[in-house]
Amino acid sequence: MLPAVIQRHPLIVAGLLLALGTTSAYAAPSIMPVAQIRSGQKGYGLSVFKGYKIERFSVEVIDVLKNFLPKQDIILMRGDHAVLRRAGVLGGMSGSPIYLNGKLVGALAYGWRWSKEPIFGVTPIGNMLPLFQRKTRGPDKTLRVARNDPVTRSRLRRLLASLEQRTDPFAKLRWRLPRRSKPRGNVLQRVSVPLSVAGMPTSSLPELRQAFARYGFEPVQGGGTGKANQGPKRYEQGSAIGVSLVRGDISMTGTGTVTYVKGTKVVAFGHSMFNAGEIYLPMTTAKINHTLASVSRSFKLSSPSRRLGVLIQDRQPGVMADTAQTVSMVPMTVTLKSKLHRSVYKMRLAKHRLLTHSLVRSVLTKSIKEAMSDVAPSTYTMTSSYSFKGHPTLTIKEENYTSGGLRMGLFFSRGVRAIRAMTTNPIAEVDLQRIDVEIDVTFGKRPLTLLSLRTPASVVKPGQTIRLEATLREYGGKKVKRTFPLTIPTSMDSGILMVELAGGRYVRPDRATPETVDQLIAYLKKGYPGRSAVLSLYLPTQGLAMGGRVLADLPPSVLDSLRAGTTTSDKNLLKTKLRRVFSTQRLIAGRERIRLRVQSEVSP
Repeated sequence: MLPAVIQRHPLIVAGLLLALGTTSAYAAPSIMPVAQIRSGQKGYGLSVFKGYKIERFSVEVIDVLKNFLPKQDIILMRGDHAVLRRAGVLGGMSGSPIYLNGKLVGALAYGWRWSKEPIFGVTPIGNMLPLFQRKTRGPDKTLRVARNDPVTRSRLRRLLASLEQRTDPFAKLRWRLPRRSKPRGNVLQRVSVPLSVAGMPTSSLPELRQAFARYGFEPVQGGGTGKANQGPKRYEQGSAIGVSLVRGDISMTGTGTVTYVKGTKVVAFGHSMFNAGEIYLPMTTAKINHTLASVSRSFKLSSPSRRLGVLIQDRQPGVMADTAQTVSMVPMTVTLKSKLHRSVYKMRLAKHRLLTHSLVRSVLTKSIKEAMSDVAPSTYTMTSSYSFKGHPTLTIKEENYTSGGLRMGLFFSRGVRAIRAMTTNPIAEVDLQRIDVEIDVTFGKRPLTLLSLRTPASVVKPGQTIRLEATLREYGGKKVKRTFPLTIPTSMDSGILMVELAGGRYVRPDRATPETVDQLIAYLKKGYPGRSAVLSLYLPTQGLAMGGRVLADLPPSVLDSLRAGTTTSDKNLLKTKLRRVFSTQRLIAGRERIRLRVQSEVSP
């Protein structure tokens, strides 16, 4: 008959046997199961409070909270150390291994905000060890997306439609990593993971906090961007470990503590990061620069050190990294220039289909805030270039005006929105290789505002060329006149013709829902220059968007033939438009329409 401990705790024993059967630089841990833990027991924990030195802190068991989480107990403890007495439980201590009678009990993982005592919750090691047994699918299968079927195309249409809205595109992300509820002081919650941010002004932290706190990160001013070749060459129980999201001139690193090392595998945190399951992000050792006391939540001030391993599991009881694996990051260069200034920022970003686009926007925003924070009217040319393996480079050049500074303009940037469409597309996986963004700013230059549009004759004939007169206003009130030639199509029958004149950035080109990645790239590239006036004629005929292409001005018989026996819906029908683009020296703001009556030679 099996001993009672084995019968009651098979997962713990299985994890222990697995550890014993693996060659490692560290001995398999001697484990104390939750059933043997009693109130009043004393022991110690391991964590780094300064530099790379692992220190002990005393612990005492208060009680065991049964089934605090599904199939997971929490061990409630009180800690004691000079740092804990001064600052309480620190953000960044997540994962600190806890020992009773020399046996590993679990990882410090939970605490209360605003707490006056260093009391914390411990995730039992028995819940963490199964991470070693969990098999992975591998990066290729993990990143695989849905097939190009009708449901996928519908999702893509909704995504592309959301990109057309002139709002913050990241506020309505449909496919996102799990969000976390807003922390409350009276709830035992996971100890925050400090997102150490360096290379950015402190004024950027509130924006980052809003963007990343939902994922369990607590953005704090970091101790520096760090040096990649410094720091420990291996992880130990109690050493600092970081998830590297951005490295270079700007740095973002989420810092926690190693719980247990076995061979090349490392478990840490004692709770999830994103709770994203199998995920592949670069890991790094970390240097603790200082421990900062706070009434709300104290934290470790840290900076990244040596890149070491890859995060491969992100689950409820903890995260796991593998030091034998490597993962690439995306190089990104941001160039900001005006007549009087030029700044260049070089970084590498974590590569993940649901995360990279948010990092791109954050890095751009912070670069602008540091180098060109002027809250002044300005026009700018922004060129965004994204290189993908096996696909054409996506380059978007846009010319825009902003009245409240360059940062405001990012919310309407096609280039910023395009990277979200590419990385979250449901057609096929894309491998982002490089990002280059250049912004050329001219301060004080304002667009011309289109006021009215008129023509000498309101009745025209097919084939006739007339001149449209546009009235525009400069900043300050001065009005200017511009004329544009318009030729009425010879195929027009008698009826009403709608004519529109608009600035290039106010006009959406006709585009069909893409069915391949290359078609998606072409879709995102297509647009009209900001320094242009677009003349559009809305004809009474219809076209069709299908197969990733636009078929314009189709006769009714051809249109019916193409639609017959297909799943094409009315959403694929397009009003036929004839367009002509006129280059201008200034940006044009606004749009105006007029109606013309077409009188053919032979009345219908």
